[in-house]
Amino acid sequence: MYASILRNMIRKTPFIVLVVLLTSMFLSTAHPAVADQDQVPVSGDVFITFFTANCPSPVGLCGQGPISGNLLNGNLLGIITSVVPHPNELDLTASITITTKNGDLFANAILIEQLPSELTTATVNITGGTRRYKHTTGVLYFTEPARAVNGVLHFLYTGFLSKDAERQED
Repeated sequence: MYASILRNMIRKTPFIVLVVLLTSMFLSTAHPAVADQDQVPVSGDVFITFFTANCPSPVGLCGQGPISGNLLNGNLLGIITSVVPHPNELDLTASITITTKNGDLFANAILIEQLPSELTTATVNITGGTRRYKHTTGVLYFTEPARAVNGVLHFLYTGFLSKDAERQED
């Protein structure tokens, strides 16, 4: 899906993309893992539709759609920040905001789209948020079980958030 949208949009030099990827990887490992008793498992579905109008992405591609599951229910907004093409895959990075009635979660993501299947996997590193999620950290793993239907990507996610994410008060 990304490949067909992005074929004519890639204009960044390999050096800049490498710096962005290395920075994202460093930031994602800067937070130590939380002990199991301090984690809450999360899982659910995300449906993403891509758009380019009014998209603040440096490569001109954003995606948004509903996220639902055992804890996270709201809207996901992803801003693609880099794209690195390879013969058999596209490597992408993104900045993500998940908006819920209890606050926002902020994250960085590394996505890999396999070519030619166009199926995507992603690792989403939660770095904090607002209100209930002010100190929340964690990791979500996205898998795309089938190709996009009518331009909508369906992801299944599993992962964990720090225990504070399930508090009842904001």
